[in-house]
Amino acid sequence: MEFPGLTRQLLIDPELWSATRSGARAGRGFRYQDAVAAWLASVAWSGEATWTRLIPEGVDDLTLHGPELEFRAQLKARHDPQGVFSQAETAKHLAKSAKDLPHDWLESNRVRLALVLERPLEGIQPTGWIVTLAESDQDLTKFGRFLAEALGQPENGVVEALLARTHLVIEPNPLDRGCAALTSASLSPAGVRLVLQQLREQAGKASDSNYSASSEKPETLDRSDVQTRIDGVQGIIDPIGYVALTDGLAEIANFSEPMPAGAFYQGVNVAPGHVGAGLVFARPELMADILTGLEAKRFTLVAGPSGAGKSALAWLSAHHTRHAVRWYRIRELQVSDVAKLVQLAKLLEASPERPVGFVVDDVGRQETAGWDALVREVEAQAGLLTIGTVREEDIFLLSSAARTPTIRPKLDESLAYGIWKALQASSPVAFSHWQEPFELSNGLLLEYTHLLTAGERLEETIREQVRRRLAEDRGDELMILRTISFAAAQGAAIDPVRLRMLSGMDEPRFAKLFQRLVDEHAVRAKPDGALTGLHESKRLPNSRCVSQTDTH
Repeated sequence: MEFPGLTRQLLIDPELWSATRSGARAGRGFRYQDAVAAWLASVAWSGEATWTRLIPEGVDDLTLHGPELEFRAQLKARHDPQGVFSQAETAKHLAKSAKDLPHDWLESNRVRLALVLERPLEGIQPTGWIVTLAESDQDLTKFGRFLAEALGQPENGVVEALLARTHLVIEPNPLDRGCAALTSASLSPAGVRLVLQQLREQAGKASDSNYSASSEKPETLDRSDVQTRIDGVQGIIDPIGYVALTDGLAEIANFSEPMPAGAFYQGVNVAPGHVGAGLVFARPELMADILTGLEAKRFTLVAGPSGAGKSALAWLSAHHTRHAVRWYRIRELQVSDVAKLVQLAKLLEASPERPVGFVVDDVGRQETAGWDALVREVEAQAGLLTIGTVREEDIFLLSSAARTPTIRPKLDESLAYGIWKALQASSPVAFSHWQEPFELSNGLLLEYTHLLTAGERLEETIREQVRRRLAEDRGDELMILRTISFAAAQGAAIDPVRLRMLSGMDEPRFAKLFQRLVDEHAVRAKPDGALTGLHESKRLPNSRCVSQTDTH
């Protein structure tokens, strides 16, 4: 039997085919750029590079940023394996980058240029990332003439200065080089390859986003992004081993995780994704205080009353340093858990050059009783950092408090005005001026933002939610909410199975009521399934308001 559809040849005009290859060539060039970005991000993760974060399609095809140097790189692909780049065309690429150098570049050696080519450059050998063209002891006379012509006959000394700041890298297989940079990632070769493919895809998305991104918030790739991909692949390939490693205690801080914004200002626990989404307002002076504490002692505390913005400030500081530090979110921390975190840090090869950080929320509670033990390990391990948040009344429980740099955030007039102005620009606010809600907030950030967005104090909002449930004859929900709120106000949580049994409800009915409370941001389930309140600032008001329903 014949299958004509399988053997029929496509009839395409060969001349037309040849004349329409520009799109394919351009697409291949973009894929090469993304692959190079994935490779160089992996090198940053390994600690072998002078850069710690990358910006695809920044001020050049790719910019590499480090503490002391910035590389601006032109990335050029060529399909033909036997092909070469001519000196004339390459000089034009270099001249394009040179025209965007800062005005004081001749006096400063902070900015370097790089040519990353898929194929060799005619007559010139690659230099790598350490040695510049001028330092490579090659005859660059011809290339210098082409460069001067491309620059439009520059002033004396400009060509020589550019060659003294330019690196030439030839890399036909950037993904293979990326795999080599990730050999210490404790993944199989297939897993490492998958990480590189994911990083290449992320680089492409970052390039697209940077078309419209502002210079203050460009899309980047950094060490934390690479670690996120490694942990994700590890969890897919070896889920049992990954769970055994982290044991539900730690997860990489995912600042790119999509987070619902609707109820953020009504009192939810701040997560890394809220900061990445721009929902948390910057507090640069306090962030600087935290970073100073980390530099001095490698551990610090953010202390204050409920609703002061402690968690937000901790995650803002972690986000600010994510390009250099691989931050992990610690869900709970017992003394026996500290050894597991130390083992995790060792497997991640934590060092002063490639540090690992832990953010521990709500220190001083039963769920985080291991903080003092963690501080002792951080003092003993040079590559570890940690930030903790603690309520003011719980500090006295910590034996390490006296030697811990402690930052106390408080809402000030400048921040209050900035928040009011930003919220007013994006959506209607309940006050025509920032001063009145600022005075009503008692210096609490959460109370202030809730006043602006809801027009009333947080406790009044909770009271109205209780009244609505009474009016709608939702007494079963109030019973559940009363029990959970009372426990949460004491820092405890409720076993859902025992609560359902005591309530006398069947499973479907209980599940439906509980889900409604979750959807309305009244309660939440912890990772172990226990039920508790949302943000700590809502626990006491919730408990007071719900308990008053006994008198109605």
